[in-house]
Amino acid sequence: MFDVFFDYRGLFIEGLLVTLQLNAIVVVLSVAGGALIGVARHYGGKIVRVVLGIPVDILRSIPLLVVLIWVFFASPMVFGTRYIDPFVAAVIGLSLTQGAYISEIVRGGLASVRSTQTRAGLALGMTRTQVVTRVVAPQALIRMLPPIGSQVAIGIKDSTLASVIAVPELFRQSQIVIGDSMQPFVVLTTLMVFYFVLVMIVVRLIDMLYTRVAARGAS
Repeated sequence: MFDVFFDYRGLFIEGLLVTLQLNAIVVVLSVAGGALIGVARHYGGKIVRVVLGIPVDILRSIPLLVVLIWVFFASPMVFGTRYIDPFVAAVIGLSLTQGAYISEIVRGGLASVRSTQTRAGLALGMTRTQVVTRVVAPQALIRMLPPIGSQVAIGIKDSTLASVIAVPELFRQSQIVIGDSMQPFVVLTTLMVFYFVLVMIVVRLIDMLYTRVAARGAS
């Protein structure tokens, strides 16, 4: 097992770095975009909720693999370009899909805070912005973190689909190693270990963040 990893360590390391880079960018874009859309849908009017809800529902209804292939093969035709870099296409497809799910998590988290607390804050003389940032957001964040963490973990596993559009991430490089070494069991077992460790690190970080936020909220 270690012989295969040592012999092909260059491919494994390259794939791991691409996987880390891909997921880091996707997490930033999807969390930022999803938070903005979730807040807008919760506090916006009916028109805003409907307009933003349409793309969210569409992205949540279409398989991620189809989204990735469409972005890579079809979007250049739509926008009049000849080619889109596979990595860029993967970032776009993964960010859009994950952002749609995160937007619903944010919207649900905000909606879970009772409206009576908002009215109480306003009655005490707080501005609406103060009520949102000091009363609603802290409570909602505690409820959002676990599902957002789960969604990020799912996103890491889903990033393996980027191999279909030739992104040289960990799974793609593992396929190359399998074809050359003819040792699928060893390579795939190594791959499972990589993803297990990566996802567990992310889960633990989210748990630590949740514990800190919850402790501050309780104090």
